[in-house]
Amino acid sequence: MPISPCIVTGNIQTLTGGVIPQGIVIFQLYNVPAGAIPQILGIAEFPSLKFPVMTDQGGAIYTALWGNDVINPSNSQYLVTFKDFIGNEVGPILYNIVGPSFNLNTAIPAVNTLPPVYTSTGYASGAAVTAANFALSGWGAGATITAVMGVQQRCSITVTCGTGPTVAPTVTFTYPGAYPTFSLSMAQMIGGTGVITDIGVAVNATLALYTLEDLPQATRTYIFVFDTVGG
Repeated sequence: MPISPCIVTGNIQTLTGGVIPQGIVIFQLYNVPAGAIPQILGIAEFPSLKFPVMTDQGGAIYTALWGNDVINPSNSQYLVTFKDFIGNEVGPILYNIVGPSFNLNTAIPAVNTLPPVYTSTGYASGAAVTAANFALSGWGAGATITAVMGVQQRCSITVTCGTGPTVAPTVTFTYPGAYPTFSLSMAQMIGGTGVITDIGVAVNATLALYTLEDLPQATRTYIFVFDTVGG
């Protein structure tokens, strides 16, 4: 019987508890002896030790992957890491991926201890953020916040300007968890249909107040990334 790849499925949002709604899943072959060249039994040498797979917009993944049960040397495993596009990362988590199909949502890790959430900056909370953590002022009637992604330490949002905005509108970010004494935060506009503009920041232990240093335009979008640490 010919050997076929394993069909691996899952949803990155489910697997990370909502920390990473969409992004990249990286499968890295693990536990291969030093100097050994892994092979797919009866077919060829293993093409690569690392395989990145993009999720769809809903966080779902679907990919064909050579399972650990058809790889020589035996006893290999996969380190699976979940990442988004702003630096948040969960993993690696160790799996034995075997059989004709493998659902990460229901699979039990080989080592059943989930690692913490890592991000691209220093100490801070990995608590997931939602739209409820943000409030707008001065963005005009009908202004909205969408595409909320990330955790307290690093997150991004998209603001769509309403009608009748004022100069220097603000976004208030109330942290999911307050810091013991202080916080530091940086903000950057990274895209959207509005003009790229500097952002002013004022902080305390419980929130950050971001000020767009310009007059936004109605119906235009403004994509922001916030990096926050504290102590």
